[in-house]
Amino acid sequence: MSEQFATQFTEPAKEPVIADDNSAALETEVGELKGQLQAMKDEQARTQQMFQHINSRVDEGLQRQEPVDNEPEIKMPTDEDFDMMSQAQVSAHITDNVVRVVGKQVADALKPISERLDTMSTDFHNTSAKSTLTDARAKHKDFDAWGDEIRAQLENQRVPDLEGAYA
Repeated sequence: MSEQFATQFTEPAKEPVIADDNSAALETEVGELKGQLQAMKDEQARTQQMFQHINSRVDEGLQRQEPVDNEPEIKMPTDEDFDMMSQAQVSAHITDNVVRVVGKQVADALKPISERLDTMSTDFHNTSAKSTLTDARAKHKDFDAWGDEIRAQLENQRVPDLEGAYA
C-alpha cells in the first residue's frame, strides 16, 4: 500500500487514454472548461482591479479629509436664560443637548460598522446568488438558453424561486 502511494506521487502523471468514439465530445468539453476557466481568471483580474481602484480612492479621500470637529455645537443659554427657566425647562434643555451629543457620537462610532455590515450583506447575497446560478447551470444544461424567460419569471415572483422560474 505504501509503495503504491509513494509511486503515485513520485512518478510523472500519464496522459489519459481517450477512446476514439468519445474523443470529439471530450475535446469539446475540455474546450468549454478551458473557456470557463479563462472567464473566471478574467473575472478575478477585474475584481482585483476594482478593489485596487476602491483602495486608491479611499486613500485619496483619507489624505484630503479635513479634520472634523466631533463635538456638535451646543447653544448654551446665558445665566439670565437659566434664571427665567423652570427646573423642568432646564432639565429638558440639558437632556435634549446630551441626547443630541451622545446620539451623534454613537452614530459616528457605528457608521463604519454599519457600512461594513452592508458590504458583508451585499457580498453574502452576491455569493449566494452566484452559487445558486452555478448549481442551476450544473443541474440544467439548457439553463442559459432560457435566461430571458427565467429573468422575466423571477421578476414576477413575490419570493424569487430559481427552480420554479426554470420549470
